[in-house]
Amino acid sequence: MNESVRVTRPKTLHIVTDHKVGGVRSNLESLLDSRLALDFEFASSLIDHSNYVLRTRPVDLIVFHSACSWANVSRLFALKKHARLIIQEHHYCDSFDSLVPSQSRFFMMLRLCYSLADQ
Repeated sequence: MNESVRVTRPKTLHIVTDHKVGGVRSNLESLLDSRLALDFEFASSLIDHSNYVLRTRPVDLIVFHSACSWANVSRLFALKKHARLIIQEHHYCDSFDSLVPSQSRFFMMLRLCYSLADQ
């Protein structure tokens, strides 16, 4: 008897701030067409809908594509309860810290956000 073995792919949820054409969207679309799609099940959600998605669909990994901010600290804390968390940080550059009113407050926020992430 030849029974097929069903292999479960890890479920990965990408959380974005919008679905407009741009770098994050094109990055996600390239993932769907890549070889990684054979090994992982990918989904995306707008940040405001992520709690609903996570209540209805358990995931193994969450990739957060929004900028770290004080407003997102509580979101990251809530997301961390559901799965491993990766922050895809592409919002700040080396010289960005010179533009913020309080560097110590900015770095404290980054440390707090990054401490919630697994990577």
